[in-house]
Amino acid sequence: MNHFIFFFLFILISCQNKTNPIFSLNELNFDQFLSYESIKIILFSKTNISEQILKNLQFVATTFQDLKFGVLNIEENQKISNQFNISKTPLLKIFKEKNSFIDYPFDIEITPLVLYLAKIRYSWFTFLNSNEDIERFLWEFPYVSIFFLNELNTNYLNIIENLSKREDLVTFLFGVIVNASSEIKKIWQIKKTPSILFYRHFDDDLIVHYLENFTEKPILEFLVQNFQPVLEELTENNIKEFIEKEKEPVAIASFDYENKYYLMSSFTQLAKYFKNQIKFAWFDINRFPRLGQFFGFKSQETNFIIVESWVNRKFYPFNSERFEKVEEFITKFLNKKLEYNHRSEPETNLDFKDNILKVAYTTWNKSIIENENNVLVLITSKLHQTCQEFQPIFKQLAKFFEKKNNLIFAQIDISQNDLPDNFHYNFLPSIFLFKKNEKNEPIEFKESKNLEELKKFLLKELKEEKEL
Repeated sequence: MNHFIFFFLFILISCQNKTNPIFSLNELNFDQFLSYESIKIILFSKTNISEQILKNLQFVATTFQDLKFGVLNIEENQKISNQFNISKTPLLKIFKEKNSFIDYPFDIEITPLVLYLAKIRYSWFTFLNSNEDIERFLWEFPYVSIFFLNELNTNYLNIIENLSKREDLVTFLFGVIVNASSEIKKIWQIKKTPSILFYRHFDDDLIVHYLENFTEKPILEFLVQNFQPVLEELTENNIKEFIEKEKEPVAIASFDYENKYYLMSSFTQLAKYFKNQIKFAWFDINRFPRLGQFFGFKSQETNFIIVESWVNRKFYPFNSERFEKVEEFITKFLNKKLEYNHRSEPETNLDFKDNILKVAYTTWNKSIIENENNVLVLITSKLHQTCQEFQPIFKQLAKFFEKKNNLIFAQIDISQNDLPDNFHYNFLPSIFLFKKNEKNEPIEFKESKNLEELKKFLLKELKEEKEL
Protein backbone atom coordinates (compact mmCIF):
# COMPACT_ATOMS: atom_id res chain seq x y z
CA MET A 1 0.00 0.00 0.00
CA ASN A 2 2.78 2.41 0.93
CA HIS A 3 4.51 1.66 -2.34
CA PHE A 4 1.33 2.48 -4.22
CA ILE A 5 0.95 5.83 -2.39
CA PHE A 6 4.56 6.69 -3.19
CA PHE A 7 3.99 6.02 -6.90
CA PHE A 8 0.64 7.83 -6.96
CA LEU A 9 2.12 10.96 -5.44
CA PHE A 10 4.71 11.18 -8.18
CA ILE A 11 2.11 10.78 -10.88
CA LEU A 12 0.13 13.56 -9.18
CA ILE A 13 3.15 15.84 -8.94
CA SER A 14 4.06 15.35 -12.59
CA CYS A 15 0.53 16.10 -13.73
CA GLN A 16 0.13 19.21 -11.61
CA ASN A 17 3.50 20.61 -12.63
CA LYS A 18 3.70 19.82 -16.32
CA THR A 19 6.25 22.54 -17.09
CA ASN A 20 8.79 21.22 -14.60
CA PRO A 21 7.97 17.64 -13.54
CA ILE A 22 9.69 15.88 -10.70
CA PHE A 23 11.31 12.79 -12.16
CA SER A 24 10.95 9.39 -10.54
CA LEU A 25 14.51 8.08 -10.77
CA ASN A 26 15.86 4.55 -10.96
CA GLU A 27 18.98 2.73 -12.09
CA LEU A 28 17.86 2.93 -15.72
CA ASN A 29 17.40 6.70 -16.01
CA PHE A 30 19.69 8.00 -13.23
CA ASP A 31 22.77 8.66 -15.40
CA GLN A 32 20.68 10.29 -18.09
CA PHE A 33 19.13 12.60 -15.48
CA LEU A 34 22.60 13.63 -14.24
CA SER A 35 23.66 14.46 -17.80
CA TYR A 36 21.30 17.48 -17.94
CA GLU A 37 23.28 20.74 -18.17
CA SER A 38 21.16 22.54 -15.56
CA ILE A 39 21.49 22.13 -11.80
CA LYS A 40 19.95 18.87 -10.57
CA ILE A 41 18.30 18.35 -7.17
CA ILE A 42 17.74 14.75 -6.10
CA LEU A 43 15.74 13.66 -3.07
CA PHE A 44 16.97 10.31 -1.75
CA SER A 45 14.12 8.73 0.24
CA LYS A 46 12.42 5.56 1.35
CA THR A 47 8.99 4.30 0.37
CA ASN A 48 7.29 5.85 3.40
CA ILE A 49 8.37 9.41 2.63
CA SER A 50 6.08 12.08 4.08
CA GLU A 51 3.56 13.71 1.81
CA GLN A 52 4.54 17.17 3.14
CA ILE A 53 8.14 16.80 1.96
CA LEU A 54 6.92 15.92 -1.52
CA LYS A 55 4.60 18.92 -1.54
CA ASN A 56 7.47 21.16 -0.44
CA LEU A 57 9.65 19.81 -3.23
CA GLN A 58 6.85 20.30 -5.73
CA PHE A 59 6.49 23.94 -4.69
CA VAL A 60 10.22 24.54 -5.03
CA ALA A 61 10.29 22.82 -8.44
CA THR A 62 7.50 25.15 -9.56
CA THR A 63 9.54 28.13 -8.33
CA PHE A 64 12.68 27.12 -10.23
CA GLN A 65 11.51 26.15 -13.69
CA ASP A 66 15.02 25.90 -15.12
CA LEU A 67 16.30 23.40 -12.54
CA LYS A 68 15.78 19.62 -12.67
CA PHE A 69 14.23 17.77 -9.73
CA GLY A 70 14.13 14.06 -9.10
CA VAL A 71 13.31 11.54 -6.37
CA LEU A 72 15.02 8.20 -5.90
CA ASN A 73 13.73 5.39 -3.66
CA ILE A 74 16.87 3.90 -2.07
CA GLU A 75 15.03 0.70 -1.07
CA GLU A 76 14.44 -0.10 -4.73
CA ASN A 77 17.79 1.20 -6.00
CA GLN A 78 20.43 -0.20 -3.64
CA LYS A 79 23.26 0.15 -6.15
CA ILE A 80 22.85 3.93 -6.41
CA SER A 81 22.30 4.18 -2.65
CA ASN A 82 25.60 2.41 -2.01
CA GLN A 83 27.36 4.53 -4.63
CA PHE A 84 26.51 7.71 -2.69
CA ASN A 85 26.76 6.16 0.81
CA ILE A 86 23.18 7.05 1.72
CA SER A 87 22.81 6.18 5.41
CA LYS A 88 19.76 8.24 6.35
CA THR A 89 16.76 9.73 4.58
CA PRO A 90 15.26 11.99 3.46
CA LEU A 91 18.43 13.53 1.96
CA LEU A 92 18.76 16.17 -0.76
CA LYS A 93 21.83 16.26 -2.96
CA ILE A 94 22.45 19.17 -5.35
CA PHE A 95 24.44 18.38 -8.51
CA LYS A 96 26.03 21.26 -10.39
CA GLU A 97 27.82 18.77 -12.62
CA LYS A 98 27.48 15.03 -13.08
CA ASN A 99 30.20 14.11 -10.60
CA SER A 100 30.06 17.19 -8.39
CA PHE A 101 27.44 17.57 -5.68
CA ILE A 102 26.75 19.11 -2.28
CA ASP A 103 24.43 17.90 0.47
CA TYR A 104 21.59 20.20 1.45
CA PRO A 105 22.23 20.82 5.20
CA PHE A 106 18.78 21.90 6.44
CA ASP A 107 15.30 20.48 6.88
CA ILE A 108 13.37 20.13 3.65
CA GLU A 109 11.11 23.12 4.16
CA ILE A 110 10.10 25.61 1.50
CA THR A 111 11.70 28.88 2.68
CA PRO A 112 15.22 27.67 3.55
CA LEU A 113 15.35 25.41 0.49
CA VAL A 114 14.26 28.18 -1.89
CA LEU A 115 16.84 30.59 -0.47
CA TYR A 116 19.57 27.95 -0.55
CA LEU A 117 18.90 27.03 -4.17
CA ALA A 118 18.61 30.68 -5.18
CA LYS A 119 22.14 31.34 -3.92
CA ILE A 120 23.43 28.43 -6.01
CA ARG A 121 21.32 29.11 -9.09
CA TYR A 122 21.95 32.86 -9.29
CA SER A 123 25.73 33.06 -9.10
CA TRP A 124 25.95 36.36 -11.02
CA PHE A 125 24.87 38.38 -7.99
CA THR A 126 25.12 38.09 -4.22
CA PHE A 127 22.42 37.35 -1.65
CA LEU A 128 22.72 39.49 1.48
CA ASN A 129 21.26 38.68 4.89
CA SER A 130 22.22 41.39 7.37
CA ASN A 131 23.11 45.07 7.66
CA GLU A 132 26.76 44.02 8.08
CA ASP A 133 26.53 42.24 4.72
CA ILE A 134 25.17 45.40 3.09
CA GLU A 135 27.84 47.69 4.56
CA ARG A 136 30.63 45.35 3.48
CA PHE A 137 29.10 44.86 0.04
CA LEU A 138 28.90 48.59 -0.67
CA TRP A 139 32.68 48.89 -0.53
CA GLU A 140 33.47 46.11 -2.99
CA PHE A 141 32.99 47.77 -6.37
CA PRO A 142 32.76 51.12 -8.20
CA TYR A 143 28.98 50.91 -8.61
CA VAL A 144 26.81 48.82 -6.32
CA SER A 145 23.11 48.05 -6.75
CA ILE A 146 21.22 46.24 -3.99
CA PHE A 147 17.66 45.08 -4.70
CA PHE A 148 15.31 44.96 -1.72
CA LEU A 149 12.59 42.36 -2.40
CA ASN A 150 9.67 41.45 -0.19
CA GLU A 151 9.69 37.87 -1.49
CA LEU A 152 11.91 35.58 -3.50
CA ASN A 153 10.43 36.13 -6.94
CA THR A 154 12.30 34.19 -9.65
CA ASN A 155 11.03 36.55 -12.35
CA TYR A 156 12.74 39.40 -10.50
CA LEU A 157 15.88 37.31 -9.98
CA ASN A 158 16.06 36.45 -13.70
CA ILE A 159 15.91 40.17 -14.55
CA ILE A 160 18.68 40.96 -12.05
CA GLU A 161 20.78 38.13 -13.47
CA ASN A 162 20.34 39.47 -17.01
CA LEU A 163 21.51 42.89 -15.82
CA SER A 164 24.48 41.33 -14.06
CA LYS A 165 25.58 39.64 -17.29
CA ARG A 166 25.49 42.78 -19.44
CA GLU A 167 28.95 43.80 -20.66
CA ASP A 168 28.05 47.50 -20.50
CA LEU A 169 27.38 47.09 -16.75
CA VAL A 170 30.60 45.23 -15.99
CA THR A 171 31.63 47.86 -13.42
CA PHE A 172 28.41 47.23 -11.46
CA LEU A 173 28.04 44.77 -8.61
CA PHE A 174 24.55 43.46 -7.89
CA GLY A 175 23.14 42.20 -4.61
CA VAL A 176 19.75 41.03 -3.36
CA ILE A 177 18.22 41.05 0.09
CA VAL A 178 14.87 39.31 0.56
CA ASN A 179 12.34 40.29 3.22
CA ALA A 180 14.71 42.69 5.03
CA SER A 181 13.90 43.54 8.64
CA SER A 182 12.19 46.84 9.45
CA GLU A 183 15.40 47.94 11.17
CA ILE A 184 17.47 47.42 7.99
CA LYS A 185 14.86 49.19 5.89
CA LYS A 186 14.93 52.13 8.28
CA ILE A 187 18.72 52.39 8.16
CA TRP A 188 18.74 52.51 4.34
CA GLN A 189 15.52 54.51 4.01
CA ILE A 190 13.65 51.77 2.14
CA LYS A 191 9.99 52.79 2.38
CA LYS A 192 8.53 50.39 -0.19
CA THR A 193 9.60 47.21 -1.96
CA PRO A 194 10.79 46.28 -4.45
CA SER A 195 13.40 49.05 -4.35
CA ILE A 196 16.96 49.48 -5.49
CA LEU A 197 19.76 50.97 -3.40
CA PHE A 198 22.37 52.45 -5.75
CA TYR A 199 25.80 53.54 -4.53
CA ARG A 200 28.60 55.36 -6.40
CA HIS A 201 32.00 54.99 -4.80
CA PHE A 202 33.80 57.98 -6.23
CA ASP A 203 31.40 60.61 -4.87
CA ASP A 204 29.79 58.63 -2.00
CA ASP A 205 26.38 59.13 -3.61
CA LEU A 206 23.58 56.89 -2.30
CA ILE A 207 20.24 56.72 -4.15
CA VAL A 208 17.08 54.80 -3.22
CA HIS A 209 14.60 54.18 -6.01
CA TYR A 210 11.23 52.43 -5.79
CA LEU A 211 10.73 50.00 -8.70
CA GLU A 212 7.06 50.35 -9.52
CA ASN A 213 7.65 48.53 -12.80
CA PHE A 214 10.10 45.69 -12.17
CA THR A 215 11.21 45.04 -15.74
CA GLU A 216 14.66 45.23 -17.30
CA LYS A 217 14.17 48.39 -19.38
CA PRO A 218 13.22 50.90 -16.60
CA ILE A 219 15.85 49.45 -14.26
CA LEU A 220 18.50 49.77 -16.95
CA GLU A 221 17.41 53.34 -17.67
CA PHE A 222 17.74 54.19 -13.95
CA LEU A 223 21.24 52.67 -13.74
CA VAL A 224 22.45 54.41 -16.91
CA GLN A 225 20.96 57.73 -15.79
CA ASN A 226 22.89 57.59 -12.51
CA PHE A 227 26.03 56.08 -13.98
CA GLN A 228 28.82 58.66 -13.96
CA PRO A 229 31.85 56.68 -15.08
CA VAL A 230 35.02 57.38 -13.18
CA LEU A 231 36.64 54.41 -14.93
CA GLU A 232 36.29 54.10 -18.69
CA GLU A 233 36.34 50.56 -20.04
CA LEU A 234 38.54 50.00 -23.08
CA THR A 235 37.93 47.39 -25.76
CA GLU A 236 39.47 46.60 -29.12
CA ASN A 237 36.45 48.32 -30.68
CA ASN A 238 36.65 51.67 -28.84
CA ILE A 239 40.40 52.13 -28.34
CA LYS A 240 40.82 54.18 -31.55
CA GLU A 241 38.00 56.55 -30.59
CA PHE A 242 39.39 56.80 -27.06
CA ILE A 243 42.85 57.73 -28.35
CA GLU A 244 41.46 60.36 -30.69
CA LYS A 245 39.43 62.17 -28.01
CA GLU A 246 41.85 61.95 -25.07
CA LYS A 247 44.43 64.73 -25.10
CA GLU A 248 45.38 64.59 -21.42
CA PRO A 249 47.34 61.88 -19.55
CA VAL A 250 45.46 58.67 -18.72
CA ALA A 251 46.16 55.98 -16.11
CA ILE A 252 45.31 52.57 -17.55
CA ALA A 253 45.09 49.22 -15.78
CA SER A 254 44.58 45.73 -17.11
CA PHE A 255 42.92 43.10 -14.93
CA ASP A 256 42.70 39.39 -15.44
CA TYR A 257 39.27 37.80 -14.98
CA GLU A 258 40.09 36.08 -11.68
CA ASN A 259 41.15 39.28 -9.86
CA LYS A 260 39.07 41.81 -11.78
CA TYR A 261 36.35 42.44 -9.21
CA TYR A 262 38.73 42.79 -6.28
CA LEU A 263 41.17 45.10 -8.10
CA MET A 264 38.42 47.21 -9.65
CA SER A 265 37.47 48.50 -6.20
CA SER A 266 41.06 49.56 -5.42
CA PHE A 267 41.42 51.20 -8.82
CA THR A 268 38.18 53.13 -8.25
CA GLN A 269 39.52 54.44 -4.96
CA LEU A 270 42.61 55.69 -6.81
CA ALA A 271 40.41 57.41 -9.38
CA LYS A 272 38.45 59.02 -6.56
CA TYR A 273 41.65 60.17 -4.82
CA PHE A 274 43.14 61.70 -8.00
CA LYS A 275 39.84 63.07 -9.28
CA ASN A 276 40.26 66.01 -11.70
CA GLN A 277 44.02 65.37 -11.89
CA ILE A 278 44.23 62.40 -14.23
CA LYS A 279 41.72 60.20 -16.06
CA PHE A 280 41.45 56.46 -15.40
CA ALA A 281 40.60 53.60 -17.77
CA TRP A 282 40.82 49.81 -17.64
CA PHE A 283 40.38 46.68 -19.75
CA ASP A 284 40.07 42.92 -19.29
CA ILE A 285 43.37 41.53 -20.58
CA ASN A 286 41.96 38.00 -20.94
CA ARG A 287 39.27 39.22 -23.31
CA PHE A 288 41.44 41.76 -25.15
CA PRO A 289 45.02 40.43 -25.26
CA ARG A 290 45.83 42.64 -28.29
CA LEU A 291 45.30 45.70 -26.09
CA GLY A 292 47.88 44.27 -23.72
CA GLN A 293 50.30 44.00 -26.65
CA PHE A 294 49.46 47.54 -27.73
CA PHE A 295 50.45 48.90 -24.31
CA GLY A 296 53.52 46.68 -24.12
CA PHE A 297 52.23 44.57 -21.22
CA LYS A 298 54.27 41.41 -20.85
CA SER A 299 51.96 39.77 -18.33
CA GLN A 300 48.44 38.43 -18.86
CA GLU A 301 47.57 39.46 -15.32
CA THR A 302 47.46 42.87 -13.62
CA ASN A 303 49.36 45.72 -15.29
CA PHE A 304 49.39 49.48 -14.84
CA ILE A 305 50.63 52.26 -17.10
CA ILE A 306 50.34 56.04 -17.46
CA VAL A 307 49.98 57.39 -20.98
CA GLU A 308 51.34 60.92 -21.16
CA SER A 309 51.07 61.31 -24.93
CA TRP A 310 49.18 59.24 -27.47
CA VAL A 311 50.84 61.10 -30.34
CA ASN A 312 54.32 59.96 -29.37
CA ARG A 313 53.15 56.89 -27.46
CA LYS A 314 54.88 58.16 -24.34
CA PHE A 315 54.01 55.45 -21.80
CA TYR A 316 55.15 55.12 -18.18
CA PRO A 317 54.81 51.49 -17.04
CA PHE A 318 54.43 50.87 -13.31
CA ASN A 319 57.30 48.91 -11.80
CA SER A 320 56.32 47.22 -8.54
CA GLU A 321 60.00 46.87 -7.63
CA ARG A 322 60.45 50.65 -7.70
CA PHE A 323 57.22 51.82 -6.09
CA GLU A 324 55.50 50.21 -3.15
CA LYS A 325 52.22 51.87 -3.98
CA VAL A 326 50.58 52.98 -7.20
CA GLU A 327 49.61 56.24 -5.44
CA GLU A 328 53.29 57.12 -5.12
CA PHE A 329 53.83 56.34 -8.80
CA ILE A 330 50.95 58.58 -9.93
CA THR A 331 52.01 61.37 -7.57
CA LYS A 332 55.55 61.35 -8.95
CA PHE A 333 54.18 61.50 -12.48
CA LEU A 334 51.91 64.45 -11.68
CA ASN A 335 54.84 66.22 -10.03
CA LYS A 336 56.96 65.53 -13.13
CA LYS A 337 59.47 63.48 -11.15
CA LEU A 338 59.28 60.27 -13.18
CA GLU A 339 62.16 59.44 -15.46
CA TYR A 340 61.01 58.29 -18.87
CA ASN A 341 62.70 55.32 -20.54
CA HIS A 342 62.13 55.28 -24.29
CA ARG A 343 60.99 52.04 -25.88
CA SER A 344 63.17 50.73 -28.67
CA GLU A 345 63.54 47.42 -30.45
CA PRO A 346 66.94 45.76 -30.11
CA GLU A 347 69.09 46.69 -33.09
CA THR A 348 69.68 42.97 -33.65
CA ASN A 349 66.01 42.77 -34.72
CA LEU A 350 66.48 45.33 -37.48
CA ASP A 351 67.00 44.21 -41.04
CA PHE A 352 66.66 45.33 -44.66
CA LYS A 353 63.91 43.27 -46.24
CA ASP A 354 61.75 43.79 -49.35
CA ASN A 355 63.78 46.96 -50.06
CA ILE A 356 62.55 48.46 -46.78
CA LEU A 357 64.83 49.46 -43.91
CA LYS A 358 63.51 48.63 -40.44
CA VAL A 359 64.06 51.52 -38.01
CA ALA A 360 64.04 51.63 -34.20
CA TYR A 361 63.94 54.57 -31.79
CA THR A 362 67.68 54.28 -31.17
CA THR A 363 68.47 54.21 -34.92
CA TRP A 364 66.09 56.97 -36.03
CA ASN A 365 68.74 59.68 -36.38
CA LYS A 366 71.30 57.42 -38.06
CA SER A 367 68.79 55.82 -40.44
CA ILE A 368 66.76 58.91 -41.33
CA ILE A 369 68.10 62.29 -40.20
CA GLU A 370 71.80 61.60 -40.86
CA ASN A 371 71.14 59.56 -43.99
CA GLU A 372 72.48 61.33 -47.12
CA ASN A 373 69.56 60.07 -49.21
CA ASN A 374 65.90 60.96 -49.36
CA VAL A 375 63.99 58.72 -46.96
CA LEU A 376 60.31 57.77 -47.22
CA VAL A 377 59.20 56.67 -43.75
CA LEU A 378 56.13 54.60 -42.93
CA ILE A 379 54.79 55.00 -39.37
CA THR A 380 53.06 51.69 -38.74
CA SER A 381 52.04 49.18 -36.07
CA LYS A 382 51.85 45.43 -36.24
CA LEU A 383 48.82 45.63 -33.94
CA HIS A 384 46.87 47.93 -36.27
CA GLN A 385 44.72 46.19 -38.88
CA THR A 386 44.77 49.03 -41.44
CA CYS A 387 48.56 49.18 -41.15
CA GLN A 388 48.81 45.49 -41.94
CA GLU A 389 46.47 45.86 -44.90
CA PHE A 390 48.63 48.70 -46.28
CA GLN A 391 51.92 46.80 -45.93
CA PRO A 392 51.74 45.03 -49.37
CA ILE A 393 51.20 48.40 -51.10
CA PHE A 394 54.26 49.87 -49.40
CA LYS A 395 56.31 46.86 -50.49
CA GLN A 396 55.13 47.30 -54.09
CA LEU A 397 56.11 50.97 -53.93
CA ALA A 398 59.58 50.09 -52.65
CA LYS A 399 59.95 47.49 -55.41
CA PHE A 400 58.95 50.05 -58.06
CA PHE A 401 61.67 52.49 -56.93
CA GLU A 402 64.32 49.89 -55.97
CA LYS A 403 66.78 51.08 -58.65
CA LYS A 404 66.61 54.72 -57.54
CA ASN A 405 69.82 55.15 -55.60
CA ASN A 406 68.82 58.41 -53.91
CA LEU A 407 65.65 57.11 -52.27
CA ILE A 408 65.46 54.86 -49.19
CA PHE A 409 62.26 53.24 -47.92
CA ALA A 410 61.98 52.80 -44.15
CA GLN A 411 59.39 51.90 -41.55
CA ILE A 412 59.12 52.03 -37.77
CA ASP A 413 56.73 49.93 -35.67
CA ILE A 414 55.31 52.14 -32.92
CA SER A 415 54.01 49.15 -31.01
CA GLN A 416 57.69 48.41 -30.26
CA ASN A 417 59.31 51.86 -30.48
CA ASP A 418 58.88 55.43 -29.32
CA LEU A 419 59.26 58.28 -31.75
CA PRO A 420 61.44 61.36 -31.20
CA ASP A 421 59.76 63.95 -29.01
CA ASN A 422 59.86 66.54 -31.80
CA PHE A 423 58.13 64.30 -34.36
CA HIS A 424 54.33 64.05 -34.52
CA TYR A 425 51.79 62.17 -36.58
CA ASN A 426 47.98 62.13 -36.49
CA PHE A 427 46.86 58.70 -37.59
CA LEU A 428 48.01 55.23 -38.63
CA PRO A 429 49.46 54.42 -41.02
CA SER A 430 51.28 57.71 -41.76
CA ILE A 431 53.88 58.39 -44.44
CA PHE A 432 56.53 61.13 -44.40
CA LEU A 433 59.19 62.08 -46.93
CA PHE A 434 62.46 63.33 -45.44
CA LYS A 435 64.29 65.11 -48.28
CA LYS A 436 68.04 64.84 -48.05
CA ASN A 437 68.59 68.58 -47.71
CA GLU A 438 65.45 69.29 -45.65
CA LYS A 439 65.45 66.63 -42.94
CA ASN A 440 64.01 69.00 -40.32
CA GLU A 441 60.91 69.64 -42.46
CA PRO A 442 59.42 66.27 -43.44
CA ILE A 443 56.54 66.29 -45.93
CA GLU A 444 53.49 64.28 -44.96
CA PHE A 445 51.65 62.28 -47.64
CA LYS A 446 47.94 63.17 -47.18
CA GLU A 447 46.30 61.64 -50.26
CA SER A 448 44.59 58.29 -50.64
CA LYS A 449 47.04 55.53 -49.78
CA ASN A 450 47.05 53.64 -53.04
CA LEU A 451 50.02 52.76 -55.20
CA GLU A 452 49.39 55.26 -58.02
CA GLU A 453 48.91 58.24 -55.68
CA LEU A 454 52.10 57.37 -53.84
CA LYS A 455 54.04 57.16 -57.10
CA LYS A 456 52.74 60.58 -58.18
CA PHE A 457 53.67 62.01 -54.77
CA LEU A 458 57.28 60.82 -54.97
CA LEU A 459 57.77 61.77 -58.62
CA LYS A 460 56.43 65.25 -57.92
CA GLU A 461 58.43 65.87 -54.73
CA LEU A 462 61.65 64.48 -56.15
CA LYS A 463 61.31 65.69 -59.75
CA GLU A 464 64.51 67.71 -59.53
CA GLU A 465 66.52 64.63 -58.59
CA LYS A 466 68.44 63.39 -61.63
CA GLU A 467 68.13 59.78 -60.55
CA LEU A 468 64.37 60.00 -60.77
